[in-house]
Amino acid sequence: MKLRLLLCAALLLAALPHAAFPQATSIEYILTIKNPLSHLYEVEMQISGIRSNSIDVAMPAWSPGVYAIRDFAGNVQEFESVTRQNRALQFQKVDKQTWRISKAESDDLLVRYRVYSTSLNDEMADITPATVFMYVVGQTQLPVGVRYEVDNAWRVHSPLEKRGDRYMATDYDTLASSPTFIGPFKVLEFKSGSVPYKVVISNSRTQMTELQVEADLMDLADAAAAMFGTVPFKDYTFFVKVQSTSGSISVGYLNSTRLTAGENDFVAQNSYTAFLSAAAQGLSKAWYRRAARPRSMAPYDFSREAYSRNFWFVEGVSAYSADRLLLRSKILNSVEYFQKASAEVDALQHQAGRLVTSLEDASWNAWIRSDNAINASVGYILKGKVAGLLLDAEIRGHSAGAKSLDDVLRSMLAAAETKPASLNDNALEAAIQSASGVNVQEFFENVVRGRSEIDYKRYLQQLGISSTIQKLPATIFLGIEFERIEGNLARIRRVVPGSPAETAKLDGGDVLIAMDSERITFDNVLSRIHSRPLGRPVNLSVMRGERLLALTITPGTAQTETWSVGEASTTTAEQLRLRNAWKGSN
Repeated sequence: MKLRLLLCAALLLAALPHAAFPQATSIEYILTIKNPLSHLYEVEMQISGIRSNSIDVAMPAWSPGVYAIRDFAGNVQEFESVTRQNRALQFQKVDKQTWRISKAESDDLLVRYRVYSTSLNDEMADITPATVFMYVVGQTQLPVGVRYEVDNAWRVHSPLEKRGDRYMATDYDTLASSPTFIGPFKVLEFKSGSVPYKVVISNSRTQMTELQVEADLMDLADAAAAMFGTVPFKDYTFFVKVQSTSGSISVGYLNSTRLTAGENDFVAQNSYTAFLSAAAQGLSKAWYRRAARPRSMAPYDFSREAYSRNFWFVEGVSAYSADRLLLRSKILNSVEYFQKASAEVDALQHQAGRLVTSLEDASWNAWIRSDNAINASVGYILKGKVAGLLLDAEIRGHSAGAKSLDDVLRSMLAAAETKPASLNDNALEAAIQSASGVNVQEFFENVVRGRSEIDYKRYLQQLGISSTIQKLPATIFLGIEFERIEGNLARIRRVVPGSPAETAKLDGGDVLIAMDSERITFDNVLSRIHSRPLGRPVNLSVMRGERLLALTITPGTAQTETWSVGEASTTTAEQLRLRNAWKGSN
């Protein structure tokens, strides 16, 4: 009798509709590479447990770490969707990046599409996940898994945790922040404390002293742990894309950095130092992105821009801390550090927009590209980096060395673990003041929200750091900045307000053709200018669009200013103590 009842119950359960048993929602991806030279990824999304009559899937419009709308949906082709029983589902595109799939409420489904990518070739797959993987709208908080089906000779390197044959992310934001290399690579490994680090180098033929690279990156990791405190990741990967041209840049994520480097950058001292600088910038972001993630990015909204007035802190101040990692790990000595800092202060002082746009507004405008940027914009990363040095000096000076910017970062990290891991734009000043015990209102009014000249001495003298302005001898001055264009011609890039060029009605975009009937090229324009006597009118022939104009300009004089910062030769005992602590000398 008992057996008969159990059998009846089993038959009854089998007869119940599928929807009667709630199924855990899951989203998994399979990425297949069949022919790398086609530059096409084949992607399958497996979506289960969403009980609705339609589902929206979308491609991100941007990728974490880069504040620019890229509209990756433009590379999607051959989109289709079917049920688990392979029944075709109807869909329509509802905007430039979103597909709406109609289905029965009980349906689980597969979404298949192909993505074109020039970062896929016969040597490697360089995957920026936001350019490849769609997301389910409204479900980005769910865990996701990825399985890669690739040639056996290629290996997958991902910062995500591997479980069986899948790489798992706690949510879509984490997946989108996890660059992946697939191919046959050179791989270096080391540990900092108990944390394993990996360096994946795209070109295994790249010449380098591997032990030196490992040692230098280990020194950076050790310095970061010492400066910033608790290491917020279980492991870390440096992904290095080797290219033919020299130059290193990086995008830092939560437990990885993607860098580019020239194929010869590891054998020349200056370019190798630039590589280490980029690596340090990426590494520091692992702390700053957790400590000061803007509220507008928690979670990410990949359909539109995510604005914040605090990008200067996350991007710029983290770059300042990265340079201190170089100093603390002795990759840069004090002279080299201040040469670098001087170049950045000088670059800032030559951005006309520093007196037009505040640092907060420049951060907010990070997504915007102005046609008048050369006159009206200031680099939020550049000024943010300089502001980091000034803020650190202010905190150390007013706390008699008891607190520093490093303490602020540690405090903000601790707060992010117990509160929502994001920061309202108006909470940054209070967070810094709370962590340091220093009133930073004046700093924020002058440096962050202000548009006037920065009083460098006011802040830097507290650390025994001098700021100087060197004025070069007066030279002839027209008030134009120019650039090379096709045919080796010189085109005006900017007209300096109040200059002789403005008086002569020259305009940005004008192409200089002749000066006093002598031909002008990009190569000779400076010599032509400096050969003219002061105060004597000069006849210019310029092309403005399709018009040939004859203009007259009277050269003036100007003194070029060069700004620099460095260790003051004369200090008090207190200034010397604070400076040595800042350098990590004691």
